[in-house]
Amino acid sequence: MRDVVFLIQDVVFLIQDVVFLMRDVVFLMRDVVFLMRDVVFLMRDAVFLIV
Repeated sequence: MRDVVFLIQDVVFLIQDVVFLMRDVVFLMRDVVFLMRDVVFLMRDAVFLIV
């Protein structure tokens, strides 16, 4: 019975780690999206300057 409890605890910790990882990935992706948007704006400005 104690083994089962430990197993469940391990699974819960694992799930928590995965959730934290996914959250980090989401934040990272959001940063990348913002960066790409900035790059697009910059490129558009550069095109206006060239033209």
